[in-house]
Amino acid sequence: MLHRRVYNPESLPEAKYTLGPFGVVINIAALVYTAFAFFWSFWPNKSTRLLEDFNWAIVMFPAAFFVATSDWLIRARHVYFGPVREVVVAVGDGNRVTT
Repeated sequence: MLHRRVYNPESLPEAKYTLGPFGVVINIAALVYTAFAFFWSFWPNKSTRLLEDFNWAIVMFPAAFFVATSDWLIRARHVYFGPVREVVVAVGDGNRVTT
């Protein structure tokens, strides 16, 4: 989204709420912070190597990623169709209302 917002903003649908000119800056700051937090989330809390002090994030993240990817490849891609941009509602008198 950030790439499209910077290089091809006319291809995005109009937003209901906007951050104005600060939106891109806020998104860049959020991505930098996320990358920083993601990097440090796998480090142990202590330098000792005991099972009680082990940071299980390094095991659980790849496991959750594997389960989610397997579910997507086997089942979810056949039942998920993404967000709807336009909804057409049929009214009783035959008129069409687009929301």
